[in-house]
Amino acid sequence: MKKTTKRGFTLIELLVVISIMGLLSSVVLSSVQRARKKADDTQRNQIVGEYVKALALAFKEVRGVLTWKLHSQVQFNPPSGSTTI
Repeated sequence: MKKTTKRGFTLIELLVVISIMGLLSSVVLSSVQRARKKADDTQRNQIVGEYVKALALAFKEVRGVLTWKLHSQVQFNPPSGSTTI
């Protein structure tokens, strides 16, 4: 009788590889989420910095006297059924 050998992967080998892939993907996703949060925080800090610069420039231009005027052309028409404060 001839001995036939079948080549292939065992179930244990496949489960180990799938487990390693799952572990690696969870580590990568965690890193991506942290990087995305850091990028969002950086963008928000830049926007706030621009607002601070704009307010400082406006304050300097009016020599410390801020006046708020409502232009007669500005109209506010809330949608029907909404509540205004």
